[in-house]
Amino acid sequence: MHFRYVYRSYQTSIYCSASSEILKPSSVQEVQNIVLSAIQNGKTVKAIGSRHSLTDVICTDGIPIDLHYINYTIVNKDDTATVGGGAELVNVLQSLQDNGKSLIHVPTFGLFRYG
Repeated sequence: MHFRYVYRSYQTSIYCSASSEILKPSSVQEVQNIVLSAIQNGKTVKAIGSRHSLTDVICTDGIPIDLHYINYTIVNKDDTATVGGGAELVNVLQSLQDNGKSLIHVPTFGLFRYG
């Protein structure tokens, strides 16, 4: 298999080689289309997040997707929240706070830009 598309983690020693460029869907429908196309072509799909990884867990030989544009937080009437796959924790926390809610547990790294 030939890999043309290289991306990396913030760790300069972690390079990944994929069979596709990083795709950036902006809707759930686009994600579904990417996954269906991958299945038809025998490829895998991996959400790679912000690429802030200490290991090569962000690497795929298939199709990397960045969910950055699927970024929303909806606070529901039943005290739950619906959060998009690309939502950053700092934004989720702010939306929850704006609605008088919070998480039971917040990782320390979630407070770096928040507190």
